[in-house]
Amino acid sequence: RSMNHAVYRIKWSIEDGRPQINFDSPKNQGASWTIAGDIARDERNIDEFTEIEATVSAANATNYHCYLDGIGPGFYSDEVVSILRPHGKNAIRFLPVSLNGARYWLPKFTNRVNAFDRDKSKFTCYRHDPERVMLIDAFAFKSDLITDPLVFGVPEEPFFLLITQSIYEQVLAKQFRGIDLVKLWQCDSQ
Repeated sequence: RSMNHAVYRIKWSIEDGRPQINFDSPKNQGASWTIAGDIARDERNIDEFTEIEATVSAANATNYHCYLDGIGPGFYSDEVVSILRPHGKNAIRFLPVSLNGARYWLPKFTNRVNAFDRDKSKFTCYRHDPERVMLIDAFAFKSDLITDPLVFGVPEEPFFLLITQSIYEQVLAKQFRGIDLVKLWQCDSQ
């Protein structure tokens, strides 16, 4: 039996604007990008998160389905999350964000898959911490740990939101505006 494994990174496209917190909103009192960033990096408890209200100056901002957030894997629209959520294997929570009044979500990994294949990948580690990956030039994954469909993250790239082939096809079919899908790895095995 032939198995076709592929892993993609789903992220914001380059032309999208960066959302900004509306600090004048009473809803955001006490909320900040710093706290959300600390939570995304596992430096604070997820219970400290309060909904962020973001604004983007473009009148058609909510026509885009993903935005660079500066703290993690990006903000995703309800429509995108409806495809991703069922395949996160209880490893991702989606934290609420309001962007120009529309519902968006910030993915927060609660568990990452140890599927990054260090023997077959090309990467550079930090000199002061040789176990910690600084830059990945070529990805390889342990195919036995990648089941399709799957939405996941790996410890080596903590803010990359990764998807498998069937999720890629679903997202591509919807032609979401503001989404970029980057193929990271392909493994054809018999």
